[in-house]
Amino acid sequence: MKLKFFGILFLMLMGTEAMADRPYKNCGNGKAEVKAAREWLELNINEILDTPTISGLRRGEKRRLKRKLKNGLLICKGPGTKACSKDRIGVMRHPFRRKAIICYDAIRRYYSQAFCALAGTILHETAHMAGVRKGRTHNKPNGTRTDLVYKTGYAAESLCASQGLDRAIVERK
Repeated sequence: MKLKFFGILFLMLMGTEAMADRPYKNCGNGKAEVKAAREWLELNINEILDTPTISGLRRGEKRRLKRKLKNGLLICKGPGTKACSKDRIGVMRHPFRRKAIICYDAIRRYYSQAFCALAGTILHETAHMAGVRKGRTHNKPNGTRTDLVYKTGYAAESLCASQGLDRAIVERK
């Protein structure tokens, strides 16, 4: 019985050890860029969430957003994948809201100064993971103006640019 207990304890500790280095997948050379954007978001999340344009976020949404920003899996995808088709730059497709797909190559292609767009996309997809309410017109033309998920990403992108951090990002390879 004691052996079983220690075995379970060992597995649990190994699981938390693995989560200490935030999860990234398929990012290649772009991992440093994605990691830098995520770290910048973590340092500035309170200022972003205090932005008047996203004042409609509930306390629980803010708390979940902060937690998912730290622990959510970010998967980088390239062109030719189903998730990154149709000019998408990100998508959240996981039933338990644990993974976000970042279309890294598309962000790099569409924006010459792409670091802030990357940060905004990460926060937008993290907002989906956190269950932030999206509007009925989400992903529709002109529907992004009233949508809290889009506003959250735009607030991050705007703050990033105002701090003079926008720059080109490296090729993923």
